[in-house]
Amino acid sequence: MAGSTPGIEAYNFIIKSGYNTNKNPRIELNSSGSPYLRIRTADDVVMMNVTDTKFELQSPTGNVKFDIANGSLTATSGFNLSASSSNGNISLNANAGSYPLSINGEKFRVSWAGGLEATDANIKGTIEATGGKITGTLDVTGTLDGGTVKGATILGGTLDIGGNGTVGNGSFSVKNDGSFVATEGTIGGWKVAQGSGFSNGTGSVYVNPDGMGFGKKFAVDEDGNLTATSATFDTSLVVKANRGGNNVFEVDSSGNLLISGSVYSGSTSSTNKILF
Repeated sequence: MAGSTPGIEAYNFIIKSGYNTNKNPRIELNSSGSPYLRIRTADDVVMMNVTDTKFELQSPTGNVKFDIANGSLTATSGFNLSASSSNGNISLNANAGSYPLSINGEKFRVSWAGGLEATDANIKGTIEATGGKITGTLDVTGTLDGGTVKGATILGGTLDIGGNGTVGNGSFSVKNDGSFVATEGTIGGWKVAQGSGFSNGTGSVYVNPDGMGFGKKFAVDEDGNLTATSATFDTSLVVKANRGGNNVFEVDSSGNLLISGSVYSGSTSSTNKILF
């Protein structure tokens, strides 16, 4: 004892007290630092351990350990850390069912499988996903590089199909080389349908497998038969026999008429032959 103030003063000391069932002291004090302070439970769980390099706190059951010197917090089971303020609450609960981490309930939470749910998020950097859906509006200022985009409506901006990309499939698709496939549609008022060709809005002009027609006075069927109320030829008119044979009827650009056969009036009998 030194001076008038009560106390114990020593250069080196060791104090051990309250031995547990394993014959280890419940409380240890050691001036050499091995340890400076150690507190054990009756079951020999070290609740506090202070040395030159450690400052550890542990729960009586040993499931939570806080290493202050190394800045680590370790929990084996039954760990629940929560905090609340005027902004809301944060919960980290090892005993939680599907979502051990949550902020303000369901507004932000993370599942055991790594799934993230958020009512509002501003994510910067790279996002990689194997699937999912967007029910609202996706505003892309850069490049959206992806595989299959379903149920999308593009408002404004430019759709650039790069690489070997294709927009759409099945009944409609557009490739990066500008080609497109459509089984049915309307382009500038013209109707296009697979197997039915195309026609204008009223159907008076059409091109299809059965032929083509322009109004009510001109048509060509699939066999090549021509129906027209009148015709004007700028050069010459040639009619061939048997599609590729000799010319049987020809009117040249000067108006000369050439006929390789005979001309009859009424029937092809010899009495009805017209001689020139």
